[in-house]
Amino acid sequence: MAAAGAEKLAVLSGLPAHEIPSLIERITADPAMLAVGPDADPRLEALDFALAAAAVETAVARHAGSLEQIYTPLGLTNVQTGKDLRLVGSLVVTGGAIIHSARRVDIARSALYREDSPLSLRPLKADIYTDSKYILSAMGLLANIDPDCALEIMIRELTFHGANDR
Repeated sequence: MAAAGAEKLAVLSGLPAHEIPSLIERITADPAMLAVGPDADPRLEALDFALAAAAVETAVARHAGSLEQIYTPLGLTNVQTGKDLRLVGSLVVTGGAIIHSARRVDIARSALYREDSPLSLRPLKADIYTDSKYILSAMGLLANIDPDCALEIMIRELTFHGANDR
């Protein structure tokens, strides 16, 4: 919430902004509370989606580079800082808030380029995969010993959700 703000979380969740802080307090007071399931509060599920989408967007925005428009003697030009991720072709998402969400693909799409941030160098479009069995860290270790085996396991175990663009 500190990175995104209550207003952005309200837009993403569809909840009134004034409800967001009290719902966050409720989650903080009971970390074992689940936002999904038959007895779950639909407001918490909406907030859970908003928090996950905002976290993905914030993380990718921090890791992706950006363009800065500057004036030179030759006129306006763009200067790149950071990594250009526009051509990244695959996103692999993991983590409880993502893999247990019915809206996991929408959360992953939060990593993609948005027209309202035209100077961001986030991926333009990407295939989306879910690591629902939490194998990525183990595959990173295995890749040091047997990269072909690690790749084979990831191909078999990661769930493909299709090509996505905005």
